[in-house]
Amino acid sequence: MLLVKNPNTNLGFEPLAGNATPSLRRAGSALLLVAIAMSWFPRLLAGPAPAPSLVTPVAGAAQVDPDPVFTWRWIDELMVNGGFEDALSSGWHTGGPDSTIWQLYTSSANDWATTIIPASTTSSGQLIQDVFIPSDATSATLQWRERVWNLIPSQRIGRFQVLLYKDGGAVARLEDASGSEPLFLSHEWVTRTADLLAYAGSSLQVVVQADTYSPLAVSSWYADVDAFSLTCEHSATP
Repeated sequence: MLLVKNPNTNLGFEPLAGNATPSLRRAGSALLLVAIAMSWFPRLLAGPAPAPSLVTPVAGAAQVDPDPVFTWRWIDELMVNGGFEDALSSGWHTGGPDSTIWQLYTSSANDWATTIIPASTTSSGQLIQDVFIPSDATSATLQWRERVWNLIPSQRIGRFQVLLYKDGGAVARLEDASGSEPLFLSHEWVTRTADLLAYAGSSLQVVVQADTYSPLAVSSWYADVDAFSLTCEHSATP
């Protein structure tokens, strides 16, 4: 049975008379299909997106992950003012018997920390920053640049160290140089890195220390440091 719209009522569709012509019956069928389509179209627009289809691995497939897990990874910078662009007052503090050894060197292109050695037989000063390595770290890399000048390389008149302190005591020596080593003789910057992941969950102090052993160090020994960074990578699974 076919239905046609009755123009004299608001009751929708009514049966098509049996003696209607074939063309009229076809028109009624078309109207019915249009009405059904229009009634479902808003539902299609408002309905949720279909779920993705799952693909079954082909027979004999190898190394197929049956339960994939999504993870998020991000990197944090844990040191403050590592390039000394905000002088030595932001992030850093000084220590040791001669805490004024470390000073800021300023140029139009860059700033860095350098040593100003006092005119004494021996001296010792530190540049210190407190850091904390999160317990959920998957990597923790300390990096810096250094330059050690010994203008009398045949004599040990100064010592430059980068130390790691925990609970008030040194737990690791990350660098130990006098300036007489071949890589420093060109007086170029040297980049150093250290893996600190073993200290995840710990509060630490990065200590840059300069010691001198001779009055000659006043004009013949210097140490420069710059571009400190401590990058820590994390990952999380929802």
